[in-house]
Amino acid sequence: MRCTKQFRFYLFASKCRLWLFFNTTFWSQFDVGADQLNTLELKTKDSELDYYIIYGPEPGTIINTYTQLTGRMPLPPRWALGYHQCRWSYDSETEVRELVKQLRNRRIPCDVVHLDIDYMQGFRVFTWNKQRFPNPQKLIEDLKQQGIKVVTIIDPGVNSIQRQIIKSAMKV
Repeated sequence: MRCTKQFRFYLFASKCRLWLFFNTTFWSQFDVGADQLNTLELKTKDSELDYYIIYGPEPGTIINTYTQLTGRMPLPPRWALGYHQCRWSYDSETEVRELVKQLRNRRIPCDVVHLDIDYMQGFRVFTWNKQRFPNPQKLIEDLKQQGIKVVTIIDPGVNSIQRQIIKSAMKV
């Protein structure tokens, strides 16, 4: 069994409930009786061998101990666990408002609407197309009143006009 993720652990599902946590970010491998029956072999390319053996009468107890060791992630906000409405863009503020109206009329619970690149002016980050979305602040406030958050996509790309502005600024 090869572990290719950041967390390397193995839970032994036997009478002797053990969890082996291999604390490394390096390449690791668990051989659980594949090469040699009744033998557990751990391999890593890390220069140090750091592991924890956690015992517990049931898996829940083991996981509780494991998360005491590694930390517990706080729950995300409730709205983040809800329904997110997303597609490859909405053409206008009017279309977004109509979408939300239809979701509410059909009693479809929705917590978030995602806006793709068409809300931007010329696909430039941190801008709004004033023809398509004339009052983004009011749109966001109105949707908030209806219990809907708005998430705008932020592309890491920089278009050619922004590139020219950046080059000009760097020459100064």
